[in-house]
Amino acid sequence: MGSTEKISWIFLALAIGSKNEAVDYTEISEIADGINHSVPTLKEIEISISWLKSEKWILKIGNKFALSDLGKKVYNETTAETKQLFKMRKIIENKIILHIQNI
Repeated sequence: MGSTEKISWIFLALAIGSKNEAVDYTEISEIADGINHSVPTLKEIEISISWLKSEKWILKIGNKFALSDLGKKVYNETTAETKQLFKMRKIIENKIILHIQNI
């Protein structure tokens, strides 16, 4: 799995988990496992969280994370297109690629 795939996977897990309240690494990992049937490594989560925070897609609240306004926009646009997790992850990955190209 490439870096943009991993970031989109972790972003989707975080977005799903933080609908009602911020989530921690354990919750992100559990949801990511449900999405991809694979448990992300701590390094994969840390790298993804770092990128998502630096690009202002997520916010850190204590030791938990939630979507920023930009992250909510990305997630809402994605869910308006599809409700299928695999397709959602791919759409988010494409948004990440476009974002990187525009930096």
